[in-house]
Amino acid sequence: MFCTDDKHVIDIAREGHISFNIQKSIDLGLEPIKAIKMATINIAKHFRLDHLIGALTPGRYADIVLLDSLDQIKPVYVFKDGIIVAENGKLRQEMPDSVFPEFLNSTIKLSAEFKPSDFAVLATGSSAKVHVINLYPDQIINFASQEWLEISAGEVKPLLEKDILKLAVVERYGKNGRVAVTFVRGFNLKAGALASSVAHDHHNIVIVGTNDQDMYLAAQEIAKNQGGLVAVRDGQVLGVLPLPIGGLMSPLSAEEVMQELIILNKVAEGLGCDLPSPFMTLSFISLPTVPELGLTDYGLIDVMKHKAIPSVLEIKQ
Repeated sequence: MFCTDDKHVIDIAREGHISFNIQKSIDLGLEPIKAIKMATINIAKHFRLDHLIGALTPGRYADIVLLDSLDQIKPVYVFKDGIIVAENGKLRQEMPDSVFPEFLNSTIKLSAEFKPSDFAVLATGSSAKVHVINLYPDQIINFASQEWLEISAGEVKPLLEKDILKLAVVERYGKNGRVAVTFVRGFNLKAGALASSVAHDHHNIVIVGTNDQDMYLAAQEIAKNQGGLVAVRDGQVLGVLPLPIGGLMSPLSAEEVMQELIILNKVAEGLGCDLPSPFMTLSFISLPTVPELGLTDYGLIDVMKHKAIPSVLEIKQ
């Protein structure tokens, strides 16, 4: 079978969706019909839906894609329930407006006690050995390392020269108000902070930043918009893509979302981030089921050992 899990609208528009998976497998040597079966009938059989979908047979839904070639998986016509809905990459039908329950527009509920100092990693001494989440480029998995960081004014400080930044998860459902903080390497921010209310699978607010004030501002901006992707620097909001529907989705069109996301990625690049898709990386970095480390509002998680661990391991006086 094929799946895409998460994929930003920009990548879907540029590459395709499941069609991209089929094309990739063919380019790697898989026989085209087998690849197409992996995207259609195999899945339908696995989920016991093959009486409804997965093949061109009387009695099944007439959801059909027509191609010019089996070697180039580029849909020419797309049918939904027997009606042409797209032709040569262009919609043939108007998309109806979706209506959502009102409660989905108010899911960000930060604690009234939430404050910038919640991002402080408190410690007494001269330096602290801490856990660091290290990114693999273009991957959702990460690896753990341990680094010594300076303690100043009772707080463990990030080390921008080594690309060691703060990573935080802020509980956003109004349940407990927890803020968990650890350290991460791979975003390469030189200033400011990036934040997202898309954070698998808990979808709390996840923030990477160089300083507590900007991280706090990023969280507050997400609360103001009832969800979103945010970039800030020096107390100013540089860019925001509001996601007010459950804190996860935008009411804008796909084209409008693409434009906003392109702008936001450029802003992140201006802050020093050299990741091709920083907000996609941010959405997965707190996932506590993907090795080696994950961060939740309950704290840092050792994925392989299935337990919470402290961010600070050792203190030098």
